[in-house]
Amino acid sequence: MNYREITSKRQFKDSTGFSREDFDCLLSDMERTYHEQNGQTYQEYQEFDVCLGDAEQLIVDGFEKLTDRP
Repeated sequence: MNYREITSKRQFKDSTGFSREDFDCLLSDMERTYHEQNGQTYQEYQEFDVCLGDAEQLIVDGFEKLTDRP
């Protein structure tokens, strides 16, 4: 279940083990720590590094298919 879609306090606590307020505080701390350690946000990592890696792999796979002749 996506925690962002939960609307009731009880459901949120049952799903995450935290109140919404405590969870938001922990999430903020984790985001700040990630940024300090990696020099970018996790969202930036996903948008650029992960997507770029996928694109690079597609290019490599395509090149291998073009050069792999029987």
